Amino acid sequence: MFQVEVAADNQAILRAEVVGEAKCVEEVLTRTGIDYAVEIAPYAIRLLGLFPTRYRGAMFYVVAGQARCYRQALQTAGITKGVVED
Repeated sequence: MFQVEVAADNQAILRAEVVGEAKCVEEVLTRTGIDYAVEIAPYAIRLLGLFPTRYRGAMFYVVAGQARCYRQALQTAGITKGVVED
């Protein structure tokens, strides 16, 4: 599948925290013919609600005008964890 470069007019639709999640997302996007870009990006969560811990995950981007539709495609496929809302 053709992958677009991450550009200013692209919008994040999902952050996968582990490789298995990223592979599932790639399969859905590729199967549905969606052009996307992937970038390894840092993110932080709080352990026990107190301690910020930094990780790296796969951030998936699509053309901004189609982001809502593509989020829906992921959710229809059962992928809801990590979906980045508008």
